[in-house]
Amino acid sequence: MSDIAKVNSNVEKWKAQDFINCYIQQKNNDYNKLQEFLDMYKINIGTTLRLLTNGNPGTERQQS
Repeated sequence: MSDIAKVNSNVEKWKAQDFINCYIQQKNNDYNKLQEFLDMYKINIGTTLRLLTNGNPGTERQQS
């Protein structure tokens, strides 16, 4: 399935949701959790990833 994702991304531009769905089909639990978060909070994928990665989007470049 990951090979298909790579080929398709070269032929037809996959969106982030397409990749999430692909990894969910591969039974990747991390992507299931990501999708649950997206469904629960109804915010876009970019913001969700920043929140889950950094905890406070827009402040990742600020230094303490």
